[in-house]
Amino acid sequence: MYKAALILFLIASIVACKKDSTPASIEGKWEMIAYTPAPADVVLDWQPDNSKTTIRFDNGAFTQSTGSSFTRYVFKDNVLLLLRENNNDTLKLAVTTLSHTTLQYYVLNGRAPVASKFKRVR
Repeated sequence: MYKAALILFLIASIVACKKDSTPASIEGKWEMIAYTPAPADVVLDWQPDNSKTTIRFDNGAFTQSTGSSFTRYVFKDNVLLLLRENNNDTLKLAVTTLSHTTLQYYVLNGRAPVASKFKRVR
């Protein structure tokens, strides 16, 4: 009986440790909303977090609406994870792209868009 209780305790500890080992990830459906100054037909550049390769999504990957001083782009694919560091949102994402279903981590290139935010899709 003592051995069974010890095994259950160890399993519970492993599960708890596993849960605590990924506090930076937020699971769920997210969408990325990007803004560029003034209405423009732009191509948004993204760069994998662990690579110098730039991945370019044309406007076909986004829905677009234009305001008086900005253009709003909504990334149509699900962002599977929005990573957090020190309880702050980062620009690191795990997404499924239009042509691939594997998880890929991206960070905004810094050149475009000039501003972005992330919101949970309910």
